[in-house]
Amino acid sequence: MNHKADIVNSLILRIASGEVSALDALFTECGGLLFCMAKKYLQDKSRAEDMVSEVFLRVVKSAYTFKRGHNGLNWLFKIVRNLCLDENKRDKFSKKTDTLEEWHELADCIDVASEVADGVTLAQALAQLAPQERQLLYYKFWEGLTVREIAQKDKIPKSSVQIYISRALSKLGELLGK
Repeated sequence: MNHKADIVNSLILRIASGEVSALDALFTECGGLLFCMAKKYLQDKSRAEDMVSEVFLRVVKSAYTFKRGHNGLNWLFKIVRNLCLDENKRDKFSKKTDTLEEWHELADCIDVASEVADGVTLAQALAQLAPQERQLLYYKFWEGLTVREIAQKDKIPKSSVQIYISRALSKLGELLGK
């Protein structure tokens, strides 16, 4: 297990023992990553914020069941994933995409989140990308823009945006050891 997972594990165990400050520390440690993941599933910032709150409520309620030695970061990712899927099912929410490749890119984002739990951190891998590549990935996965919207924003052809994002994701995958 990597250092980040060890930190998350110890924080979950501290929450289980009743230490209130550990919940704040856990939020600081991985709240942003959980929010990003929830936003990709739900496609709505306020729903994603609500979902992250729900995740931390679940952690408080079930931290005592967490077993020492398991990967706490993966546990949190699974909670986010399951809650978001349930939420989408309840709301009969369906994600609209321009192309089939955008669904593939969503899968890449989720796979990258899992890699953070198991190996090299995403931040380290992103730092090795070119600034333009990081910017395009930011638009795509953080702001949730479509390829068309990114092309209009940066005033470059849509096909170029698709190629740049695809290459950046490939590089990111290589850096993360996929």
